[in-house]
Amino acid sequence: MPIKFTKSKQTFQIRMPNNYTLKGVLRCTSNSSNLLILLHGLESSYNTPLFKAAETFFTKNHFAVLRFNFYGKPSERPFYVTSLQDTTHDLAIVLEHIQNKFKNIFIAAHSLGAITAIEFLQNQTNIQALCLWDPSLPPEQIFANLEDTEKRLWNKSSLLSWTNYKSLDQKMRNIKTPTQIIAAELAGAHYARTTYYEKLKSLKKYLTIKEADHNFTNSLSQNKLFSETYNWLKKSLHN
Repeated sequence: MPIKFTKSKQTFQIRMPNNYTLKGVLRCTSNSSNLLILLHGLESSYNTPLFKAAETFFTKNHFAVLRFNFYGKPSERPFYVTSLQDTTHDLAIVLEHIQNKFKNIFIAAHSLGAITAIEFLQNQTNIQALCLWDPSLPPEQIFANLEDTEKRLWNKSSLLSWTNYKSLDQKMRNIKTPTQIIAAELAGAHYARTTYYEKLKSLKKYLTIKEADHNFTNSLSQNKLFSETYNWLKKSLHN
């Protein structure tokens, strides 16, 4: 059943399978018709400073902003049992709850959140535009390099959903949504971002923000990130 959003900024909770709770925040401006959904990365959360700053920037520019957790505190799904199928399903459930409240829906995904966005868009065409903020290495490379002590903490099937993730090249080709990739100069591993970009067949754009680290922690890199994202989202409305 759709959540009734009645305030300009409000937290929400959605009861999920296995008695987990999905928690998030939606902030709107008056008459917001455009919604930006923010997807966080590995071992991060919806309350990361980057996302709070993004919320401020985009609401000032007349976008509603929704951010939510894939995992978190005791009532939420534990980190080590979270699979790629879980995060993709979470995004689908959030979209079901907002239903027809917004005319245009956009996604900005940071780091490993990009993989969730890519997987979700294999079967979806209702996203107006996508922006990947310094997307991570392919997940099989990230998770295969975990220390044995950390691997033992993971639910086996959940870990396999990441380590066995295949056909990323084809998945990028399948995306029909206009996609921008923004790389952070200081993050390294730029071959991964350029490979993602090269495989895209949709309308696309690639750029690197100088002096930016992976989390875009300084204000100059944040402002550049948000401005370039805003321009891309607005451009998609005229294509």
